[in-house]
Amino acid sequence: MPAEKLTKYKLAQVIVMMILLTGLFFYRTFNAKITTEVQCDFEATCYIDAEGNNVEVELLQNNHSKSEMNVVLKPVQQKWKLVVSNRTYEPRSGQIVAPIIMPNNATLILSESHVVVINFTK
Repeated sequence: MPAEKLTKYKLAQVIVMMILLTGLFFYRTFNAKITTEVQCDFEATCYIDAEGNNVEVELLQNNHSKSEMNVVLKPVQQKWKLVVSNRTYEPRSGQIVAPIIMPNNATLILSESHVVVINFTK
């Protein structure tokens, strides 16, 4: 089979595809979401590394309900959010307190691209 001549149209098509694929590669590389999973024993305090900060995760008995616990994270930054059962909780006084029914997990959102999933186990 003889080689086809490289026309201007085919060359332009190859260049456009290379630019498109390179652009998509860099977009996905720099906009990747980092998800970290952490296992915490709900009977003991655990510590997680969140953007270089040592964050204490503690489960305390809820005063209003025997089946609910309160998950407490401290110290936290103002931009962080905690999602438990599709509800979002924001920091107050350097900590986040949210009710949680066990067994469950909580998602700590550090930024748009960095998420920590905290799984509570016995």
